[in-house]
Amino acid sequence: MTKDRKTVYVNDQPVQIFLWAEVQHCVNAYDSDLFLTVQRGDAEILDVRGDRIGWGGFAGDGQHIYVRSIRKGETTEPSLLKDSKTVYVNDESIQIFQWAEVHHCVNAYNSDLFLAVKRGEAEIFDEMGNRISMGGFVDDGKHIYVRPITKGEDN
Repeated sequence: MTKDRKTVYVNDQPVQIFLWAEVQHCVNAYDSDLFLTVQRGDAEILDVRGDRIGWGGFAGDGQHIYVRSIRKGETTEPSLLKDSKTVYVNDESIQIFQWAEVHHCVNAYNSDLFLAVKRGEAEIFDEMGNRISMGGFVDDGKHIYVRPITKGEDN
C-alpha cells in the first residue's frame, strides 16, 4: 500500500482509498450505486457495532463500514435489535450484528486490542482456552478472550 492510501472495509470488502477520504468516499469507491442509494435515504451507514455513522465523518485505516437498506416508514432501531447478538469479549458484553465474526467483536470491544492481534502481539481464545481465528464465527452468548502474548511465551 502506498503511503497516501489506507484500507477501509465496506461490507467487509477492502477498499484502497486516499488517507483523507471520508465515509462517503469509501462507500462511493466500493459501489457508486450503493452510494446513490444512501444519498436518496434508502440505506444507512453503520459501524461494526450497528450504530449509525455520518457519511461526512473520517474513515480510519482498517475501519469496517456497513451499508444497510432502510424500509420507508420504519425506524431502524427495531431492525438493528432483531439482527443483533450479544457476544462477551473478556467478559464484557458487546451487542453486534448476527453475522459478525471474531474480528468484528474484538474490534468493537477495543480497536487497539484488535490491532495488537493483527500484529501478532495478542491472541484470541474461546471459553475452553482454545485459540480461535479472527475470521471465525461467534455464536450468540459466547465468550471470547483476548490476551497479550508475552515475550518468550510459546505460541
